[in-house]
Formats: sequence, C-alpha cells, structure tokens
Amino acid sequence: PDGSAVEETLSEGESNFITFLYFYFLLEGSLYQSSNPGKKVIVIDDPVSSLDSHVLYIVCTLLSKLYEEKILDSNSNFTQLMIFTHNVYFYNEVVNNITRLVKKGDKRKNIFSYFIIRKNNNISTVEYYKYSPVKTTYRMMWDIIKTANEDINQIDKIALLNIMRRILEYYFKTLGNYDNKKIYDNMENEERFICHSLLIIENSQSHSFIDDIVNST
Repeated sequence: PDGSAVEETLSEGESNFITFLYFYFLLEGSLYQSSNPGKKVIVIDDPVSSLDSHVLYIVCTLLSKLYEEKILDSNSNFTQLMIFTHNVYFYNEVVNNITRLVKKGDKRKNIFSYFIIRKNNNISTVEYYKYSPVKTTYRMMWDIIKTANEDINQIDKIALLNIMRRILEYYFKTLGNYDNKKIYDNMENEERFICHSLLIIENSQSHSFIDDIVNST
C-alpha cells in the first residue's frame, strides 16, 4: 500500500508464479533486438513447484494456450515445447489439455513424445515412450478391471474386490455424492439385486475381518 518493494515478503510459490508469468509473456518478444531469431524451442522445468491447486490450474491453462498459439500455429517461430515435471497431477492435466487441441485426422506423425528420466548412482538415463507411460491411480485400477475381464486368472480375486470397492466409492460417493440407498433407488428389478449383492461382497472384504467362507468357491 505504501509503494515499497514486496519481493522480500513473497512466498516461494508466489515468486515461482511471477517468474513463470514473466517467462510466458517474454515469449511474445525479446529484451534484445535480433536480425534473425530463427526457430526456437520452449523449455519449461517444473513450473508448479510450491504452487497451490488454484494457481496450478491457471498454469495448466496457460500452457495449453501456449501450445495452441506457438506450436500448432504454422506461422510461429516456435517448433517445440518441452515440459519437465515431477508432479503427476500437473502432468496429466497438461497432457489431457494439449492432446485435446490436436484435431482428429491430423497427419503429423510423432507430434507428441514422452520420456521418463531416471537417475541411479548419479547417472541419468532417458526412456522414450510412444504413448504416455504415466497414469493416475484411478486409471491403473480400471486397467486391472479390464485385465480381469479378459482373463480372471491373471488377477488376485481378493485384491480385485478391494479395487472394485475403491472405484465405486470414488465414482459414486466422492464425485457423485451418492450413498448406497440412492444408488439402489436409481435401479430397478434384477439390476437392483445384483448391485446390492456386489456392494455387500466387496465391502465385506475391506471394512471387516476377512471371511474365508466368501472365497471358498
């Protein structure tokens, strides 16, 4: 309020966000004149460190806009966007937002590349993946369900029940704010009884002492 500098009072997250914004808008031009700037690559290293979830969402949105305006635009001087991060949530948000920008039928090959950098004994190795190798826990649980549907013998049946419980609880109770009664009331006839049996058996394996009679068959 008194006009004095505030750099000493900024939190680490605030400083990082201001730095990111400075870099973001600096891409529109340059501090120095250049007769032939040539093609450029944008490299961003973990821009969401120490940021809260609200600011993280803003950064994800800005990166999507950056990709759309700088990389997808054929008239732009920018040829590539490289993003490094340790944050799985941020990674998935950015990947989902950016991949949605690419139009279906786009003939450009290898427009996306995915890498995991691992460091062991002070030596870094880079592993290339054609498709995104990073998945959320929720997505990995669904992959197990799909595997069980193809071949139940590949999955531990006890673990499968617990995975089913976690998926149902997350989808209906955490996201949908549905309790069991509300779920039952939205079903009719045989489906209601099947759903009731499913919820009973998967809960019996996770919220109480394990009953081996249930698994005797």
